[in-house]
Amino acid sequence: MVSKISSLEEIRQNLTQLRQDPKTRKKFPKQLWEDIFSLIHLHSLEEVCGHLNFTPSFLKRKMRERRKTAELEFQEIPSFMTPSVGLTIEICSESGLKAKIHGPLDCLHILQTLFKG
Repeated sequence: MVSKISSLEEIRQNLTQLRQDPKTRKKFPKQLWEDIFSLIHLHSLEEVCGHLNFTPSFLKRKMRERRKTAELEFQEIPSFMTPSVGLTIEICSESGLKAKIHGPLDCLHILQTLFKG
C-alpha cells in the first residue's frame, strides 16, 4: 500500500522551494499544511519543527487555527424517528406577533405557511 503522507525530507524540500518564491514565501498551500499536520502523528512536534524550520509555538498556533476553521458537517435527521420525539418552535417578532408550533417533526411544513409573503 502506498502512503499519501509525505516524508519529512520531501516536505522540507518543498518548503525550501516555496520559501524562495516571493509569491508563496508567506502563504503555503493548504495541502502542504495538511501534510505537515499528518507528520505530527508520526513524529514528535519538536522533530517536525526542527526538520522543517518552524518554532513549536508557530506550528501549535497553525494547528489551533486549522481546528477553528474546520468545516462543519451537517447531518440529515432521519424521518423515521420515534413518535415520542416532539418539536417545539416559538417565534416572536418585535411587533409582538407570536407563533408557537408544537408537534411531531413533520409539523415543520407549517413554517412555510407562516412566512409566505
